[in-house]
Amino acid sequence: MGFHYDQAIYFSFKDPLTQAYNRRFVLRVFPKLVKKVNKEGSHFCLFILDCNNFKAINDNYGHKIGDKVLYHVSKVLMENTRTQDIVARWGGDEFLILTTMPTESAINSFQNRLHHEIAKLSHVMKLEISVSIGVSVSKGQLRSLQHMIQDTDKELYNQKQTLDRTEMQIIVQ
Repeated sequence: MGFHYDQAIYFSFKDPLTQAYNRRFVLRVFPKLVKKVNKEGSHFCLFILDCNNFKAINDNYGHKIGDKVLYHVSKVLMENTRTQDIVARWGGDEFLILTTMPTESAINSFQNRLHHEIAKLSHVMKLEISVSIGVSVSKGQLRSLQHMIQDTDKELYNQKQTLDRTEMQIIVQ
């Protein structure tokens, strides 16, 4: 009975398509992260990644290919993060990464690595796949998840509207 319960809990926190964590898991674990980060005083980063022109991929190639893109983007994210980082499918074609990073240059390096790996994926799948990335950094006392997401979403929206796809803005709270 215990095995089946553990299995049900595990699957309730995983997105079935991408095998990344889901929104339910993030909402459950975030309060624990707040305590840990506030105690350690580390720099907490919330990344939101949005697949660019994803609707066009679904419209032009079908939802089966769109699902493959989401699966492989998720795989790239999980392969390029540490085991203690959280990669979650936030919804649709948006992914969230919760992590700590020591410096702005580490954040930029991470973001550049993700763009590079997604470009490789684009080449392998023979599709135009790219992502826009917004990030919010909390130094010291960690704010609420809702505030961090709102700030990151604003930056992501601005990036999609005004910035070159390879650039990123960092919000320090």
